Amino acid sequence: MNAIRSLAVVVVLVACAQADSPRCAVCGMSPARYPRWRTSAELADGSRVEFDSPRCLFRFLHAPGRHRPGARVAPDARIRAVEYYSQRSTDARSLQYVKGSDVPGPMGPDYVPIRGVNEARQFLADHQGDAILGFEQAVASPP
Repeated sequence: MNAIRSLAVVVVLVACAQADSPRCAVCGMSPARYPRWRTSAELADGSRVEFDSPRCLFRFLHAPGRHRPGARVAPDARIRAVEYYSQRSTDARSLQYVKGSDVPGPMGPDYVPIRGVNEARQFLADHQGDAILGFEQAVASPP
């Protein structure tokens, strides 16, 4: 009986912890479960939205109001992405994004954030990517 009671307590604690973690503003998945892909954007009102992948970040930035009514992203907003090789949170505008590679994101095909054009070219060749996009190109054509 104690084992069942202990199991019930663990289940409740896990459920509560997951309820407190932020959800992706586009797909609803938990960004905390995908730290290698996590991205975020600051909104004009100062709040921050998180995403489980660059794919969701770019979908949101392409049409913020579709995902959060009234949401606006200021031109100088802080936007972060985890760079693939260093695994460090980086200014998303400073990265290149490889599209169509054999490296899947949390929900399948994604844009892989890479620092540096030469590194992105090498990643593209190594992982059979389709194209390299800059930040603005990725916002304009989300996956």
